[in-house]
Amino acid sequence: MHVLLRVLLEYWDLMRLLLRSYERLRKQRKQLLSVLPSLFKAVAQLQEDHLTGMHCAAHRTKIDNAIKTVVLKAFQVVAKGAHFLDILETLHGPTHKASITVAGRTYHFPSPPGHEVESPGAQPEKTRPAFLERSTLTSTRLEATSPASVLPTNWRPESIIPTGPNKNFPYCELVYGEGGKVVGGTFVALVAKLTAHEAVLDWSFVSTFYLTFRFFASPVQFANTLLAQFEENPASTNAKSCMSSKVGVYGAFSRWLGSYWRDDLDQGAIPAIQRFASKVAREYPEAEPLLRSKIEAKLSIGKPTVVRSANLLILNSSRTETNFERPMKTKEIILSVLQFNSLQFARQLTITTSAIFCLIKDEELFGQEWTKRSESNVKAVIAFSTSLSHLVADDIMQHEKPLKRAMSIKRWIEIADRCTGLQNYESSMAIIASLNFASIGRLKKSWELVPADDITIFQSLTSKLSTKNNYEELRKLQGSSNRPCLPYLGLYLKDLTFTGDGNPDTKTMQGLNGTIAIINFDKYLRMAKIVRDLQYLQVPYQLTPSLEIYTWLQRQVSRVRLLSDWDVEDWLYRESERLEPREAVQPRLTHADHGLVWRIQYKFSTLTLRMRDNTT
Repeated sequence: MHVLLRVLLEYWDLMRLLLRSYERLRKQRKQLLSVLPSLFKAVAQLQEDHLTGMHCAAHRTKIDNAIKTVVLKAFQVVAKGAHFLDILETLHGPTHKASITVAGRTYHFPSPPGHEVESPGAQPEKTRPAFLERSTLTSTRLEATSPASVLPTNWRPESIIPTGPNKNFPYCELVYGEGGKVVGGTFVALVAKLTAHEAVLDWSFVSTFYLTFRFFASPVQFANTLLAQFEENPASTNAKSCMSSKVGVYGAFSRWLGSYWRDDLDQGAIPAIQRFASKVAREYPEAEPLLRSKIEAKLSIGKPTVVRSANLLILNSSRTETNFERPMKTKEIILSVLQFNSLQFARQLTITTSAIFCLIKDEELFGQEWTKRSESNVKAVIAFSTSLSHLVADDIMQHEKPLKRAMSIKRWIEIADRCTGLQNYESSMAIIASLNFASIGRLKKSWELVPADDITIFQSLTSKLSTKNNYEELRKLQGSSNRPCLPYLGLYLKDLTFTGDGNPDTKTMQGLNGTIAIINFDKYLRMAKIVRDLQYLQVPYQLTPSLEIYTWLQRQVSRVRLLSDWDVEDWLYRESERLEPREAVQPRLTHADHGLVWRIQYKFSTLTLRMRDNTT
């Protein structure tokens, strides 16, 4: 009953989080739809007053009040619309390029070469937008094997946007790559791009900036840059342009506080955000309460907003503490995987591993953050897979007879094959890696009894999961898999590490006043693409769990983890030698040894002849 309650709580937590997210999305959509009609009504009233009114003081006051009402409604629409899209992005990944029209244009710089606005169009139900497609998981090694490929080759002078004198600053400090995507620029220029009120928002750029800006700027610097942009008068004297610029800054702050805030890193920016709220209160008093409520919510939080762990199976990576008591080997406890059905075992293994995998947050993946934290969901997945590998070897070598060991090897091959069929490549990799341990591979008497068909399956899986050519076969498998899919996490961590370490943080370009250093934003776009590819696969499996297998797996993994206080692989190898000792091998004689033996034989024969002569 105790175990059953834990299982129910596990799935209740996941369902509760999912329902809460969809409830937030529904409420935000309702609020957004309730604000839009009032904005249209206010604009219509303003147009009517402008056309029918008279040029008098009362009329001008009425026009001014109508303008303030329109501005307030515009602020509310931008804030609620940004929040709605952020929640939608959290649930389904970034949406397609959302068309958001605002009051006017502040900057009139031309589009970069090749930059064309495409209509998202109607997409099939199960098709992602083009910019969300997963990386072509081939052995391209992220196109960073040479210095020339660190950034796109079209970083040429014509890809910069110097359309005029300083009136287009800071957009002249942006660099565009293929498809018109921003691949570099100064920090001020990137922030200006973030708050731009163009008709089409590039959500790939927006989400990447919020996820990675802490690598090239501090939260305080980001807040101060936004504040300076809010205070700055645009080059155009058009009041609509000024208002649109301020709306963009307001939306950037609102989006940051609503969806991308890090309580452990961003608290230092609160004073600057409070100053911004005070300025909003003076210029647009009706728009300030919404922003102020978000600031107060961040100040009242005493713990991180991101759930970093949960009471799921084996999330505790401690070697001395386990979720259940240490099992004793008795007749009432199932001792071997042989007593389970292969498919049912693979399903439960997939459910358990997927539950941990779906908890991984993007902030754990950037900058090798998983290596810097004592507790992280990335480490939990790695620890569980490592324990699974040790469990496979331990389960095989608990049998004294070669036939039983062969049956255990056969069963684990079947489970790995079933996991591959379920697109659970994380568990398949752990099992196949264990079967390739030196301690298991040397059990020749056991392997000779494994059926030939299972040996063929094992060799096929080993080839598919091989590290050859940068995991070429595995990348093809994962690249062609549909959701739900449990990928091999180590492959994504390897790509993230390679991208982060193999590309420079900055580049240089020719600016208006000479050579300037710009942020290599292409590097962060690539890293964000890898993270989005992983997050796209974070979909729970709809499989029926097995309480019996769940209990056995939990106990056995906990028991194996207790062995990690000392060298498990060394113990496994010594146990392997005990089960199948090394065969005695006749030493081979060298040429010198043959000469020595010949001399000894010659001396012995001579001595024998002399003894015979003396006897005679």
